[in-house]
Amino acid sequence: MNNLYLKLGMLGVEPMAGWLRKMKGLFFQSTQFRLTSYFLLILVPLVAISLYGMYKSRTILEKQVNEQMNSAMQTAMAYIDQTVNGIGELSILFSTDPGLNQNLLYEGSELTNSSLLDFQKVLAQISNVNGINSFVSHVDIFHGASGLLVSSKIGAKTNPLYREQTWYRQALENRKDQIFYLSKEEAGFTPDDTLFSGNDAYLVRGMNMFGNANNNVLIMAVKKNELLSLVKNLLQMEGDRAHLYDQEGRLVVTSADPQTMTAMASGEQPGVGSVSVDGVPYISATVKGARTGWTLELERPKAAIYTQTDKLRMLMYWIIVVSVLLALIISWVVYRGIAAPLSALAHGMKQIRLGNLNAKLAEGRNDEFGFLTRSFNEMAREQKHLIKNIYEQQLMRVQTELHFLQSQINPHFLYNTLDAIYWTAKNYAAHEISDMVFNLSKFFRLSLSKGREMLTVSETVEHLQYYLRVQQLRYMDIFEIRFEIEAECRDMPVLKLLLQPLVENAILHGLEKKQGDGLLTVTCGISDGSLVMGVRDNGKGMSPERLEQLREQLRSLDADTLLAVSEAKSAVKTSYGLWNVKARLKLHYGSRAEMEIDSREDEGTTITIRIPIGGRDDELVDSGG
Repeated sequence: MNNLYLKLGMLGVEPMAGWLRKMKGLFFQSTQFRLTSYFLLILVPLVAISLYGMYKSRTILEKQVNEQMNSAMQTAMAYIDQTVNGIGELSILFSTDPGLNQNLLYEGSELTNSSLLDFQKVLAQISNVNGINSFVSHVDIFHGASGLLVSSKIGAKTNPLYREQTWYRQALENRKDQIFYLSKEEAGFTPDDTLFSGNDAYLVRGMNMFGNANNNVLIMAVKKNELLSLVKNLLQMEGDRAHLYDQEGRLVVTSADPQTMTAMASGEQPGVGSVSVDGVPYISATVKGARTGWTLELERPKAAIYTQTDKLRMLMYWIIVVSVLLALIISWVVYRGIAAPLSALAHGMKQIRLGNLNAKLAEGRNDEFGFLTRSFNEMAREQKHLIKNIYEQQLMRVQTELHFLQSQINPHFLYNTLDAIYWTAKNYAAHEISDMVFNLSKFFRLSLSKGREMLTVSETVEHLQYYLRVQQLRYMDIFEIRFEIEAECRDMPVLKLLLQPLVENAILHGLEKKQGDGLLTVTCGISDGSLVMGVRDNGKGMSPERLEQLREQLRSLDADTLLAVSEAKSAVKTSYGLWNVKARLKLHYGSRAEMEIDSREDEGTTITIRIPIGGRDDELVDSGG
């Protein structure tokens, strides 16, 4: 089998080889697929022979129908060709007749008795046109000089306005060519002219086309109904449609609704093909007249051709469907008794692997499969119990880490404060030292806050004020402090000791090195559903390299799991204060809490904290299932 796949790959059919490998794996891995395949393989020869027989019968039937259609259309087109060509030859006979042209020589605009006698002779000569050709409705000759129309239908009438109509002007411009108009409107006849009907087509040409030029024009009205009768003779089945086009591809007559028909494409070739009309498939046959260049098209619905064979085909399809259903039912019955328990066990294993610890299989058998099912359910319950215990231990570890991080901040601050008191005692009087100690005591009292982990924004600001007063005394008021706190966020709770490390960093690493005119700004507001707190200084700032290094260190906390904060912290060598603040944010508020750092060298540093309003997104509980 492997050699077969190799050969297929060398022949450039790698997708087929991949499909074969997939089917091979499914065949050996699924008992139901294997059983179903065995039953279906028995049906393959019968189905193949049946389908091939139906295909051949349809092909033979379609070929016979095409030959019959083509033969009938060749005969009809020959007759149409002869008829249309005969009408054209008749128009030549009239236009070149010496007697007619002799009687039309009068060039005056006013009719005389002599001219009326000549026109009477013209009328007598064209009046028997129906006996010559039954397709011609009437023949008319328009005398351009006098404006008199001599008609085999109505006799004669004077209408000088004919000289301004389309048919007359084009006939004089193309004196030697016949012009075929498909409708009264196309020829340019006025709608109220009762002589010319919408049921006729009109052949127009100049008189005496090979003699002296004159302004007389011949009009021959051709009956569309007679042409349509030739087309309708081809309609042998229900739903057949026949269309006749002239040499320019214009629709002359059709057995269908003329409003739905369009002109034939100029490059369309005669032959047999398939078309779709309003979603219905047709067989289309087209023949072209050798003499006139006119085209005859016949469309026959495929449904009418295949009516009988379709009944046999549907019967064969039903036999195939019933056979396949029987094969599937038999394979399913066999599979249910043998392989269904194994499939259920495999599905349960997959659910456990995907983390669904509530997966349980139905127990109702007393054989070997029943024993496997009960064993699996016991294993799933035990697994769920073990994972639950481990998860609770991890949550306790998170709380321990949180208290650990918080406890690291207080001793660090105490050390710096005592150091400040020491240097202040050496440089100032005792009352200043007492002021520092007073603010320090206030700071510690508010820090303890009776064991509470949360303070309001107002309490946080008050806490910072005590701390900043100590720092101002230490640095001899080398910087100013500004609070920009929006009123709507003053009563909102936040984690305590969140801003103090940021303020401490701003003083030690920014304002201490500025040596005067320092400004520390603490802001708090609400934006996009988050509480936004910021600490901004106009101190020394950081270089782009140092800023990127600091950002990368803080991003490591996002990459590590929140259940291993201490392990992630071990990789951080500097900026413990900033790292601790961000760790407490992540542990308490979840992944949506963010801390952003922006700094420019010699311009200052801004640290912004975003806390989701309404609490954390509880990602730890979700991950535990």
